Amino acid sequence: MWVRSLDSLDVRPLTGTEGARGPFWSTDSRWIGFFAAGKLAKVAASGGAPELLCDAPQTAYAGGTWGPDGTIVFAAGFVGLSRVSSAGADRSALANVSPGEAAHRFPFFLPDGRHFLYQQGSAIFVTALDSPTSQRLLAADSGAIYAPPGYLLFVRQGDALRTTV
Repeated sequence: MWVRSLDSLDVRPLTGTEGARGPFWSTDSRWIGFFAAGKLAKVAASGGAPELLCDAPQTAYAGGTWGPDGTIVFAAGFVGLSRVSSAGADRSALANVSPGEAAHRFPFFLPDGRHFLYQQGSAIFVTALDSPTSQRLLAADSGAIYAPPGYLLFVRQGDALRTTV
């Protein structure tokens, strides 16, 4: 991975991130989470050695999101959503994919740091870290992200769309 400041054209590599996939930022922009070699890792945006957080199946990386309390929710492989502390620990399952069910992908924390969005098949769902249930919000062909002051941004049938929340 390479980074650059928005006020500069100079780029610099982040050592030890060769082969990184699916990068995502911490809420304070000091860290970048990423997947590589079957692991979830983080590296300081200012540089330094990456830190391994947990195992993450290497079959497919489908996004991660970093909550304000340091909780990372991620989708790796086709097993569902998992969570891990940004300090590193064993991962725990949040939502498992049942046989014949579409994978859970592209999680994205909402501003409260407890609820998050994810894509499953052609729909966006919302759930909470402490909830065993989720609610379908809308049809979409992509993951969705929250943008202040209250919009969800997503793609449907090739069109970039927004809706208010």
